[in-house]
Amino acid sequence: MKSIIKNIALGSFVLFAAGFMASCGDDELNSAELKVYVRFDDASTMATYSISHTPVATVLEGNAAKFPAKSSRELAADATVNFKVDESLIEAYNEANGTNYQPMPSAAYSLAHGGKLTIKQGQMASLDSMEVVFAADLSSYKDLKGYLVPVTISSIETSDKGLEMATLYHTIYIVLKVGVINVKPATVSTLAGTVVGGSGKSWVCNSTINNGGAFTSRPLVIDGNYANGSYYITGMNVNTYFVFDFGSPMAIKGVKMYTYNYSASLNMTPTGFEVSSADVLNGVSTSWNDMGPCTNAIKGSYVTPVPNGEVPFFIEFYSPVTTRYLKIRHTGSNYGGYWGTREIEFVQ
Repeated sequence: MKSIIKNIALGSFVLFAAGFMASCGDDELNSAELKVYVRFDDASTMATYSISHTPVATVLEGNAAKFPAKSSRELAADATVNFKVDESLIEAYNEANGTNYQPMPSAAYSLAHGGKLTIKQGQMASLDSMEVVFAADLSSYKDLKGYLVPVTISSIETSDKGLEMATLYHTIYIVLKVGVINVKPATVSTLAGTVVGGSGKSWVCNSTINNGGAFTSRPLVIDGNYANGSYYITGMNVNTYFVFDFGSPMAIKGVKMYTYNYSASLNMTPTGFEVSSADVLNGVSTSWNDMGPCTNAIKGSYVTPVPNGEVPFFIEFYSPVTTRYLKIRHTGSNYGGYWGTREIEFVQ
């Protein structure tokens, strides 16, 4: 006779202290009791996707979060494990983790295999894996707080009377982070528009040294005079960045950069950037609007004497952004983490 084991009270028993959960969960799965549970191969119960919106497309990124149903010992009879998305778990998750994820509308996803997996008699795992299958079009899901899809075991159908649902490992949390991308994915060698520099303007340029050190004024980077031989090299760390203060909101469609290369063999051009904008700064910290990343394969050149004849490159935006503050962070380097720059200008 087949019995049905339902998830009734477990939904409110949510633990998010990772170390404690892993320890207690492993103790439970190694006990003499026969448990059905879900988790990934690395013993985690969370997977993260990102929904990136650009003016031309919406892209879902992330490795497919597939997981089988497992049992702590071989089963004496087949067991059908039923799954559901339990939105009642979201509030407890947010409270425990300091997040504000929103429920994902059910039209945006479905559960593979009709939400059912079977562990066969004599086996300890289902042959198939559960997966949240997302809709092809996610362009309407733009809540920057992000979304959470808790996939939990709702019931087990089996004639094995000793089978029980695990207390801890019975829910997988699928997080979807949302971003609006306004930076094209790679730098370009030309960009139409009016190029403006800081000459005669009250612009301010600050930079971090050694990944988060004190801000120091770097006026020559934006003095609008590429030919004056000035240059600036960041500390030997990836993730250093410049912050530009235009004094008042300014509409720009891209950024023009000239690399400074210390020698023919020491190319200090970054291999990638991330760009952020902000209208209001509190001191040197703010809630930045992340515009997105881009890669850079334009290394420039080394030419003597000064001023050098380095080739400029451009970070291009999908659409113009009006902002008072702009932050440009370099995410990779051709040489030792350095970022050498002779001049940074802006395209309107």
